[in-house]
Amino acid sequence: MIFKKCFLSGILSCFVFLGFCQSYEFVNQELTEILYGISIVENQSIIGDDTVTGKGSFRFYGSDFQQAFDSFLNANRLYVDKSKETWVVSKIRLIEEEGKYQFDCYDVSLEKIFEFLSEKSQFFDSIDGALYEYIGDSGIDAEKPILLYVSDLFCYSKDFSPVLAGYAREGYQVFAADLFLDDVEYNSKFLDNKLIRPFALRMQKVYNNSKFEKNLDVYIQKKEREIKSVKDFLEKKYPNKEILFLGDSYTSQAVKNLFFKENIIKYDWGGCGLLSQTLPLEYKVLLSKDKKN
Repeated sequence: MIFKKCFLSGILSCFVFLGFCQSYEFVNQELTEILYGISIVENQSIIGDDTVTGKGSFRFYGSDFQQAFDSFLNANRLYVDKSKETWVVSKIRLIEEEGKYQFDCYDVSLEKIFEFLSEKSQFFDSIDGALYEYIGDSGIDAEKPILLYVSDLFCYSKDFSPVLAGYAREGYQVFAADLFLDDVEYNSKFLDNKLIRPFALRMQKVYNNSKFEKNLDVYIQKKEREIKSVKDFLEKKYPNKEILFLGDSYTSQAVKNLFFKENIIKYDWGGCGLLSQTLPLEYKVLLSKDKKN
């Protein structure tokens, strides 16, 4: 029997070789360090992507490393891509089969999930935007539903933030999204830029109202697509939670086919949110112009 002790990045790992069998043990160690240790012993390049965080344990004795490694992944809710020479371990997995998709993830931040989805342009619309989570000082009341807000035509989610923060203080888990799907075009690629679109639509509403009214049904359909993408995501992330929608004038119309009427909390602020507070001078000018029209 040959007995060796190896120190790998602060891990005390014991390897014992008995004939064709071997054993080693990692107890409550960083997952990335476990993967590093295994890759050295097995002479197999294994890395974890930036979703692999936290600690885990891995005990193995025997000759079937593949089976043991798969059991380790299952126990820690990890997934591995072995399609290339270097195995890549992740907390996110996307499976495509006959035009249907299965998306799995565990203990991953919303930012990482959105980043992952946005990179899978062959499966999803390319996404340019952000998803924000509001949590009050007293934390989340597990008995209360999730509240979702998606920015309306004329504003960003920050223009609705006082309302969202207020719900968060009451114990609600609140999500707000600003989405700019690549294949959802309102006017032109330039005017649909995330830095310009709400302003461009405000200008159209005031200075070319006939065009705005002509295109309004199309705008609402596009908003419906944006909202559905976030709703589907949250339903997968929180399958056992009820989701209510916080809507302004136009988004409330866009969600009629997505939410039951009793699950829509409507604010009739003309699609501007609290623009009167965040951009008070522009809001006064727009309001005066709009009244003249």
